[in-house]
Amino acid sequence: MTKKKLLESFETVLAVVGIAFYAGAFGFAPDDAAPILPKIILTLLRYSIWVTSTIFLLVRWRGALKTVKRDLILCLYIFILFFSFIWADEKRWIFSINLRDVLQVATFGLYFATSFSLRDQVRIIAISFGIQALGSVFVASIRPSIGVHTSGPHIGSWKGLYVQKNYFSSLMIVGLISFFSLSMESLKSRFYKWLGVFLFVTLIILSRSGTGFFILSFTTLLILLLQKLPRKVEIRIVSLSLGILALFSIIFLLAANWVQLVDMLGKDATLTGRIPLWTYCLNQLQNQDKFLLGFGSGQFFLPGTKTWVGAYYSSVGFFAPHPHNGYINILLDVGLLGFALLAITFIIALIRSMILTIYVTKYSLELLWPISFLIFMLLNNISETQTGGIFLILYMSIAFSVAKRTPVIISDSLGGLSPHRQQRENITSAKN
Repeated sequence: MTKKKLLESFETVLAVVGIAFYAGAFGFAPDDAAPILPKIILTLLRYSIWVTSTIFLLVRWRGALKTVKRDLILCLYIFILFFSFIWADEKRWIFSINLRDVLQVATFGLYFATSFSLRDQVRIIAISFGIQALGSVFVASIRPSIGVHTSGPHIGSWKGLYVQKNYFSSLMIVGLISFFSLSMESLKSRFYKWLGVFLFVTLIILSRSGTGFFILSFTTLLILLLQKLPRKVEIRIVSLSLGILALFSIIFLLAANWVQLVDMLGKDATLTGRIPLWTYCLNQLQNQDKFLLGFGSGQFFLPGTKTWVGAYYSSVGFFAPHPHNGYINILLDVGLLGFALLAITFIIALIRSMILTIYVTKYSLELLWPISFLIFMLLNNISETQTGGIFLILYMSIAFSVAKRTPVIISDSLGGLSPHRQQRENITSAKN
Protein backbone atom coordinates (compact mmCIF):
# COMPACT_ATOMS: atom_id res chain seq x y z
CA MET A 1 0.00 0.00 0.00
CA THR A 2 1.40 3.38 -1.02
CA LYS A 3 1.77 6.26 1.42
CA LYS A 4 -1.06 8.12 -0.33
CA LYS A 5 -3.45 5.17 0.01
CA LEU A 6 -2.41 4.70 3.63
CA LEU A 7 -3.10 8.37 4.40
CA GLU A 8 -6.49 8.21 2.65
CA SER A 9 -7.43 5.12 4.65
CA PHE A 10 -6.35 6.79 7.90
CA GLU A 11 -8.40 9.89 7.16
CA THR A 12 -11.44 7.80 6.28
CA VAL A 13 -11.18 6.00 9.63
CA LEU A 14 -10.69 9.34 11.39
CA ALA A 15 -13.81 10.77 9.74
CA VAL A 16 -15.92 7.67 10.45
CA VAL A 17 -14.87 7.64 14.12
CA GLY A 18 -15.25 11.43 14.41
CA ILE A 19 -18.81 11.36 13.09
CA ALA A 20 -19.69 8.53 15.49
CA PHE A 21 -18.12 10.39 18.41
CA TYR A 22 -19.88 13.70 17.76
CA ALA A 23 -23.13 11.78 17.24
CA GLY A 24 -22.73 10.49 20.81
CA ALA A 25 -22.30 6.81 19.90
CA PHE A 26 -19.55 6.31 22.49
CA GLY A 27 -21.65 7.67 25.36
CA PHE A 28 -23.95 4.63 25.59
CA ALA A 29 -25.34 4.02 29.08
CA PRO A 30 -28.46 2.88 30.94
CA ASP A 31 -31.21 5.45 31.56
CA ASP A 32 -30.02 8.44 33.63
CA ALA A 33 -26.60 6.88 34.23
CA ALA A 34 -23.02 7.80 33.40
CA PRO A 35 -21.49 6.40 30.18
CA ILE A 36 -20.19 2.83 30.34
CA LEU A 37 -16.84 3.78 28.82
CA PRO A 38 -14.44 5.39 31.34
CA LYS A 39 -14.20 9.17 31.18
CA ILE A 40 -10.47 9.01 30.43
CA ILE A 41 -11.15 7.03 27.22
CA LEU A 42 -13.83 9.48 26.06
CA THR A 43 -11.55 12.44 26.82
CA LEU A 44 -8.62 10.82 25.00
CA LEU A 45 -10.85 10.10 22.00
CA ARG A 46 -12.24 13.65 22.00
CA TYR A 47 -8.86 15.36 21.98
CA SER A 48 -7.28 12.86 19.58
CA ILE A 49 -9.96 13.65 16.99
CA TRP A 50 -9.67 17.38 17.61
CA VAL A 51 -5.85 17.55 17.50
CA THR A 52 -5.58 15.30 14.43
CA SER A 53 -8.21 17.21 12.43
CA THR A 54 -6.55 20.49 13.44
CA ILE A 55 -3.16 19.26 12.19
CA PHE A 56 -4.68 18.31 8.83
CA LEU A 57 -6.30 21.75 8.57
CA LEU A 58 -2.99 23.48 9.31
CA VAL A 59 -1.24 21.39 6.66
CA ARG A 60 -4.02 22.22 4.17
CA TRP A 61 -4.47 25.81 5.28
CA ARG A 62 -4.93 27.11 1.75
CA GLY A 63 -7.77 24.66 1.10
CA ALA A 64 -9.29 25.44 4.50
CA LEU A 65 -9.19 29.16 3.73
CA LYS A 66 -10.93 28.59 0.39
CA THR A 67 -13.59 26.54 2.19
CA VAL A 68 -14.19 29.30 4.74
CA LYS A 69 -14.57 31.92 2.01
CA ARG A 70 -17.39 29.92 0.40
CA ASP A 71 -19.78 30.77 3.26
CA LEU A 72 -18.60 33.67 5.37
CA ILE A 73 -22.06 34.14 6.89
CA LEU A 74 -21.94 30.63 8.35
CA CYS A 75 -18.47 31.35 9.72
CA LEU A 76 -19.76 34.57 11.30
CA TYR A 77 -22.58 32.61 12.97
CA ILE A 78 -20.07 30.14 14.44
CA PHE A 79 -17.89 33.07 15.53
CA ILE A 80 -20.80 34.61 17.47
CA LEU A 81 -21.70 31.21 18.94
CA PHE A 82 -18.08 30.79 20.04
CA PHE A 83 -17.81 34.18 21.74
CA SER A 84 -21.33 34.20 23.25
CA PHE A 85 -19.79 33.52 26.67
CA ILE A 86 -18.91 37.23 26.80
CA TRP A 87 -22.52 38.26 27.51
CA ALA A 88 -23.51 35.07 29.40
CA ASP A 89 -24.07 35.08 33.17
CA GLU A 90 -22.17 31.83 33.80
CA LYS A 91 -19.04 32.80 31.88
CA ARG A 92 -16.76 30.25 33.55
CA TRP A 93 -18.87 27.18 32.63
CA ILE A 94 -19.56 28.30 29.08
CA PHE A 95 -15.90 29.24 28.54
CA SER A 96 -14.57 25.90 29.82
CA ILE A 97 -17.16 23.43 28.48
CA ASN A 98 -19.54 24.81 25.89
CA LEU A 99 -16.87 26.91 24.21
CA ARG A 100 -14.69 23.82 23.89
CA ASP A 101 -17.54 21.90 22.26
CA VAL A 102 -18.26 24.66 19.74
CA LEU A 103 -14.58 24.93 18.80
CA GLN A 104 -14.13 21.18 18.39
CA VAL A 105 -17.32 20.72 16.37
CA ALA A 106 -16.47 23.67 14.10
CA THR A 107 -12.92 22.38 13.59
CA PHE A 108 -14.06 18.91 12.63
CA GLY A 109 -16.83 20.28 10.39
CA LEU A 110 -14.32 22.46 8.53
CA TYR A 111 -11.89 19.56 8.22
CA PHE A 112 -14.61 17.26 6.89
CA ALA A 113 -15.74 19.79 4.28
CA THR A 114 -12.18 20.66 3.24
CA SER A 115 -10.72 17.16 3.00
CA PHE A 116 -13.50 15.21 1.30
CA SER A 117 -15.64 15.68 -1.79
CA LEU A 118 -19.42 15.63 -1.43
CA ARG A 119 -19.51 12.07 -2.75
CA ASP A 120 -16.87 10.90 -0.27
CA GLN A 121 -18.65 12.71 2.57
CA VAL A 122 -21.88 10.79 1.95
CA ARG A 123 -19.97 7.52 1.68
CA ILE A 124 -18.23 8.15 5.03
CA ILE A 125 -21.49 9.26 6.68
CA ALA A 126 -23.19 6.09 5.45
CA ILE A 127 -20.37 3.88 6.76
CA SER A 128 -20.34 5.59 10.15
CA PHE A 129 -24.11 5.49 10.68
CA GLY A 130 -24.28 1.95 9.31
CA ILE A 131 -21.79 0.85 11.99
CA GLN A 132 -23.72 2.82 14.62
CA ALA A 133 -26.99 1.16 13.56
CA LEU A 134 -25.44 -2.31 13.83
CA GLY A 135 -23.95 -1.34 17.20
CA SER A 136 -27.38 -0.21 18.38
CA VAL A 137 -28.91 -3.55 17.38
CA PHE A 138 -26.12 -5.40 19.19
CA VAL A 139 -26.41 -3.35 22.39
CA ALA A 140 -30.23 -3.47 22.49
CA SER A 141 -30.19 -7.24 21.93
CA ILE A 142 -27.34 -8.18 24.29
CA ARG A 143 -27.78 -5.46 26.93
CA PRO A 144 -31.37 -4.15 26.80
CA SER A 145 -30.71 -2.05 29.91
CA ILE A 146 -28.40 0.07 27.74
CA GLY A 147 -30.05 0.01 24.31
CA VAL A 148 -33.71 0.20 25.42
CA HIS A 149 -35.46 2.61 27.78
CA THR A 150 -36.19 0.58 30.94
CA SER A 151 -37.92 3.26 33.02
CA GLY A 152 -39.93 6.45 32.73
CA PRO A 153 -42.47 7.41 30.07
CA HIS A 154 -40.42 5.89 27.22
CA ILE A 155 -40.12 2.39 28.67
CA GLY A 156 -39.71 -0.23 25.95
CA SER A 157 -38.59 2.24 23.28
CA TRP A 158 -35.24 1.60 21.64
CA LYS A 159 -32.50 4.22 22.04
CA GLY A 160 -29.56 2.20 20.77
CA LEU A 161 -26.15 3.66 21.57
CA TYR A 162 -27.60 7.06 22.46
CA VAL A 163 -29.24 8.84 25.37
CA GLN A 164 -32.83 9.13 24.16
CA LYS A 165 -35.25 7.61 21.64
CA ASN A 166 -36.06 10.80 19.69
CA TYR A 167 -32.38 11.56 19.21
CA PHE A 168 -31.84 7.94 18.17
CA SER A 169 -34.60 8.11 15.55
CA SER A 170 -33.24 11.41 14.17
CA LEU A 171 -29.79 9.93 13.63
CA MET A 172 -31.23 6.83 12.00
CA ILE A 173 -33.11 9.08 9.56
CA VAL A 174 -29.79 10.74 8.67
CA GLY A 175 -28.34 7.29 8.04
CA LEU A 176 -31.40 6.41 5.96
CA ILE A 177 -30.94 9.49 3.74
CA SER A 178 -27.24 8.70 3.23
CA PHE A 179 -27.98 5.10 2.17
CA PHE A 180 -30.79 6.24 -0.12
CA SER A 181 -28.35 8.71 -1.69
CA LEU A 182 -25.68 6.06 -2.26
CA SER A 183 -28.22 3.74 -3.89
CA MET A 184 -28.56 6.30 -6.72
CA GLU A 185 -24.88 6.21 -7.63
CA SER A 186 -24.58 2.78 -9.25
CA LEU A 187 -26.04 -0.71 -9.34
CA LYS A 188 -22.91 -2.01 -7.64
CA SER A 189 -23.65 -3.20 -4.08
CA ARG A 190 -27.18 -1.79 -4.36
CA PHE A 191 -28.56 -4.84 -2.51
CA TYR A 192 -26.49 -4.02 0.58
CA LYS A 193 -27.49 -0.35 0.41
CA TRP A 194 -31.18 -1.25 0.36
CA LEU A 195 -30.55 -3.70 3.20
CA GLY A 196 -29.17 -0.74 5.15
CA VAL A 197 -32.27 1.30 4.33
CA PHE A 198 -34.43 -1.53 5.72
CA LEU A 199 -32.31 -1.63 8.90
CA PHE A 200 -32.69 2.11 9.51
CA VAL A 201 -36.47 2.00 8.95
CA THR A 202 -36.78 -0.90 11.40
CA LEU A 203 -34.80 0.94 14.08
CA ILE A 204 -36.87 4.11 13.64
CA ILE A 205 -40.03 2.05 14.17
CA LEU A 206 -38.53 0.39 17.26
CA SER A 207 -37.73 3.82 18.72
CA ARG A 208 -41.50 4.53 18.92
CA SER A 209 -40.78 8.19 18.25
CA GLY A 210 -43.83 10.10 17.01
CA THR A 211 -41.61 12.80 15.53
CA GLY A 212 -39.44 10.10 13.97
CA PHE A 213 -42.47 8.44 12.32
CA PHE A 214 -43.60 11.73 10.81
CA ILE A 215 -40.14 12.74 9.57
CA LEU A 216 -39.55 9.22 8.24
CA SER A 217 -42.78 9.29 6.23
CA PHE A 218 -42.14 12.74 4.84
CA THR A 219 -38.46 12.09 4.07
CA THR A 220 -39.21 8.82 2.32
CA LEU A 221 -41.89 10.49 0.19
CA LEU A 222 -39.48 13.33 -0.66
CA ILE A 223 -36.70 10.93 -1.63
CA LEU A 224 -38.99 8.83 -3.82
CA LEU A 225 -40.20 11.97 -5.61
CA LEU A 226 -36.64 13.21 -6.13
CA GLN A 227 -35.64 9.84 -7.55
CA LYS A 228 -38.45 10.14 -10.11
CA LEU A 229 -37.52 13.63 -11.31
CA PRO A 230 -37.43 13.83 -15.13
CA ARG A 231 -34.14 14.55 -16.83
CA LYS A 232 -35.28 17.71 -18.63
CA VAL A 233 -34.26 20.83 -16.69
CA GLU A 234 -37.44 22.76 -17.50
CA ILE A 235 -39.68 20.00 -16.16
CA ARG A 236 -37.48 19.66 -13.08
CA ILE A 237 -37.90 23.37 -12.31
CA VAL A 238 -41.69 23.11 -12.54
CA SER A 239 -41.78 19.86 -10.54
CA LEU A 240 -39.51 21.20 -7.78
CA SER A 241 -41.47 24.47 -7.56
CA LEU A 242 -44.73 22.58 -7.19
CA GLY A 243 -43.11 20.31 -4.61
CA ILE A 244 -41.93 23.26 -2.50
CA LEU A 245 -45.37 24.85 -2.76
CA ALA A 246 -46.93 21.58 -1.60
CA LEU A 247 -44.43 21.36 1.29
CA PHE A 248 -45.29 24.79 2.66
CA SER A 249 -49.00 24.13 2.12
CA ILE A 250 -48.73 20.96 4.23
CA ILE A 251 -46.84 22.83 6.96
CA PHE A 252 -49.47 25.59 6.95
CA LEU A 253 -52.33 23.07 7.19
CA LEU A 254 -50.62 21.22 10.03
CA ALA A 255 -50.02 24.47 11.91
CA ALA A 256 -53.63 25.59 11.40
CA ASN A 257 -55.11 22.25 12.52
CA TRP A 258 -52.57 21.01 15.01
CA VAL A 259 -55.12 20.62 17.85
CA GLN A 260 -57.26 18.24 15.81
CA LEU A 261 -54.14 16.45 14.60
CA VAL A 262 -52.73 15.75 18.07
CA ASP A 263 -56.16 14.60 19.25
CA MET A 264 -56.32 12.18 16.34
CA LEU A 265 -52.85 10.84 17.21
CA GLY A 266 -53.83 10.45 20.86
CA LYS A 267 -51.42 13.12 22.06
CA ASP A 268 -52.12 15.98 24.46
CA ALA A 269 -52.61 19.48 23.05
CA THR A 270 -49.42 20.76 24.73
CA LEU A 271 -47.28 18.32 22.69
CA THR A 272 -46.00 16.59 25.86
CA GLY A 273 -45.36 19.92 27.58
CA ARG A 274 -43.52 21.49 24.67
CA ILE A 275 -45.87 24.43 24.08
CA PRO A 276 -45.75 25.73 27.70
CA LEU A 277 -41.96 25.34 27.55
CA TRP A 278 -41.74 27.29 24.28
CA THR A 279 -43.95 30.03 25.72
CA TYR A 280 -41.76 30.28 28.82
CA CYS A 281 -38.55 30.50 26.77
CA LEU A 282 -39.87 33.24 24.50
CA ASN A 283 -41.22 35.20 27.47
CA GLN A 284 -37.80 35.03 29.16
CA LEU A 285 -36.13 36.34 26.01
CA GLN A 286 -38.49 39.31 26.03
CA ASN A 287 -38.59 39.97 29.77
CA GLN A 288 -34.80 39.90 30.20
CA ASP A 289 -34.06 41.91 27.03
CA LYS A 290 -32.11 39.04 25.50
CA PHE A 291 -33.74 39.02 22.08
CA LEU A 292 -30.77 40.56 20.25
CA LEU A 293 -27.86 38.42 21.51
CA GLY A 294 -29.51 35.69 23.58
CA PHE A 295 -28.30 34.22 26.88
CA GLY A 296 -25.10 32.67 25.52
CA SER A 297 -24.50 29.19 24.13
CA GLY A 298 -25.88 26.57 26.54
CA GLN A 299 -26.60 29.14 29.26
CA PHE A 300 -30.41 29.01 29.44
CA PHE A 301 -30.71 25.31 30.37
CA LEU A 302 -27.57 25.15 32.47
CA PRO A 303 -28.50 23.10 35.58
CA GLY A 304 -28.98 25.24 38.66
CA THR A 305 -29.73 28.51 36.89
CA LYS A 306 -32.97 30.42 37.44
CA THR A 307 -34.06 29.91 33.84
CA TRP A 308 -33.49 26.15 34.11
CA VAL A 309 -35.56 25.92 37.31
CA GLY A 310 -38.21 28.20 35.81
CA ALA A 311 -38.56 25.84 32.84
CA TYR A 312 -39.55 23.06 35.24
CA TYR A 313 -42.32 25.14 36.78
CA SER A 314 -43.68 26.26 33.39
CA SER A 315 -46.01 23.22 33.62
CA VAL A 316 -43.50 20.99 31.83
CA GLY A 317 -43.11 18.73 34.85
CA PHE A 318 -39.47 17.74 34.23
CA PHE A 319 -36.06 19.39 34.03
CA ALA A 320 -35.71 19.94 30.31
CA PRO A 321 -32.16 19.78 28.86
CA HIS A 322 -33.21 21.97 25.91
CA PRO A 323 -36.35 23.71 24.56
CA HIS A 324 -37.37 20.86 22.21
CA ASN A 325 -37.30 23.34 19.34
CA GLY A 326 -34.18 24.13 17.35
CA TYR A 327 -35.35 27.60 16.32
CA ILE A 328 -36.05 28.69 19.89
CA ASN A 329 -32.75 27.14 21.00
CA ILE A 330 -30.83 29.34 18.55
CA LEU A 331 -32.68 32.42 19.83
CA LEU A 332 -31.80 31.46 23.41
CA ASP A 333 -28.13 30.90 22.54
CA VAL A 334 -27.30 33.79 20.19
CA GLY A 335 -30.48 35.84 19.91
CA LEU A 336 -32.07 37.38 16.87
CA LEU A 337 -28.67 38.31 15.40
CA GLY A 338 -27.41 34.73 15.36
CA PHE A 339 -30.79 33.42 14.23
CA ALA A 340 -30.82 35.82 11.27
CA LEU A 341 -27.30 34.82 10.22
CA LEU A 342 -28.08 31.11 10.36
CA ALA A 343 -31.38 31.65 8.53
CA ILE A 344 -29.58 33.50 5.71
CA THR A 345 -26.89 30.85 5.30
CA PHE A 346 -29.50 28.09 5.47
CA ILE A 347 -31.65 29.69 2.75
CA ILE A 348 -28.57 30.14 0.56
CA ALA A 349 -27.55 26.50 1.07
CA LEU A 350 -31.12 25.36 0.33
CA ILE A 351 -31.22 27.39 -2.91
CA ARG A 352 -27.85 25.97 -3.96
CA SER A 353 -29.08 22.46 -3.18
CA MET A 354 -32.16 23.08 -5.31
CA ILE A 355 -29.92 24.25 -8.15
CA LEU A 356 -27.94 21.01 -7.88
CA THR A 357 -31.19 19.04 -7.91
CA ILE A 358 -32.33 20.87 -11.05
CA TYR A 359 -29.11 20.90 -13.06
CA VAL A 360 -27.44 17.58 -12.18
CA THR A 361 -27.93 15.77 -15.48
CA LYS A 362 -27.48 12.23 -14.21
CA TYR A 363 -29.04 10.59 -11.18
CA SER A 364 -26.47 10.87 -8.39
CA LEU A 365 -26.25 11.55 -4.69
CA GLU A 366 -25.72 15.27 -5.44
CA LEU A 367 -29.34 15.33 -6.55
CA LEU A 368 -30.58 13.76 -3.33
CA TRP A 369 -28.34 14.19 -0.26
CA PRO A 370 -28.04 17.99 0.23
CA ILE A 371 -31.68 18.98 -0.27
CA SER A 372 -33.02 15.94 1.63
CA PHE A 373 -30.82 16.61 4.67
CA LEU A 374 -31.64 20.33 4.74
CA ILE A 375 -35.40 19.71 4.58
CA PHE A 376 -34.98 17.07 7.30
CA MET A 377 -33.25 19.70 9.47
CA LEU A 378 -35.99 22.20 8.72
CA LEU A 379 -38.76 19.84 9.87
CA ASN A 380 -36.99 17.97 12.66
CA ASN A 381 -36.12 21.11 14.60
CA ILE A 382 -39.79 22.03 15.00
CA SER A 383 -40.13 19.60 17.92
CA GLU A 384 -36.49 18.68 18.63
CA THR A 385 -33.33 20.65 19.39
CA GLN A 386 -30.72 19.42 16.95
CA THR A 387 -28.71 22.40 15.77
CA GLY A 388 -25.30 21.57 17.24
CA GLY A 389 -22.93 18.63 17.50
CA ILE A 390 -23.12 16.19 14.61
CA PHE A 391 -25.96 18.15 12.98
CA LEU A 392 -23.84 21.32 12.78
CA ILE A 393 -20.95 19.27 11.36
CA LEU A 394 -23.15 17.80 8.63
CA TYR A 395 -24.72 21.16 7.88
CA MET A 396 -21.29 22.78 7.56
CA SER A 397 -20.11 20.06 5.17
CA ILE A 398 -23.20 20.51 2.99
CA ALA A 399 -23.17 24.33 3.02
CA PHE A 400 -19.50 24.52 2.05
CA SER A 401 -19.73 21.68 -0.49
CA VAL A 402 -22.78 22.95 -2.40
CA ALA A 403 -21.17 26.38 -2.54
CA LYS A 404 -18.25 24.74 -4.35
CA ARG A 405 -20.28 22.47 -6.63
CA THR A 406 -23.11 24.79 -7.73
CA PRO A 407 -21.10 27.09 -10.07
CA VAL A 408 -19.49 24.07 -11.74
CA ILE A 409 -22.83 22.32 -12.29
CA ILE A 410 -24.50 25.47 -13.67
CA SER A 411 -21.58 26.15 -16.02
CA ASP A 412 -21.61 22.56 -17.30
CA SER A 413 -25.38 22.48 -17.73
CA LEU A 414 -25.55 25.81 -19.59
CA GLY A 415 -22.82 24.75 -22.00
CA GLY A 416 -20.03 26.75 -20.43
CA LEU A 417 -16.75 25.35 -19.25
CA SER A 418 -15.93 25.05 -15.58
CA PRO A 419 -12.29 25.70 -14.62
CA HIS A 420 -11.65 21.95 -14.48
CA ARG A 421 -13.22 21.32 -17.88
CA GLN A 422 -11.40 24.32 -19.35
CA GLN A 423 -8.12 22.85 -18.13
CA ARG A 424 -8.92 19.49 -19.70
CA GLU A 425 -9.89 21.20 -22.97
CA ASN A 426 -6.60 23.11 -23.02
CA ILE A 427 -4.60 19.93 -22.43
CA THR A 428 -6.45 18.13 -25.21
CA SER A 429 -5.91 21.04 -27.61
CA ALA A 430 -2.20 21.15 -26.80
CA LYS A 431 -1.85 17.43 -27.50
CA ASN A 432 -3.59 17.81 -30.86
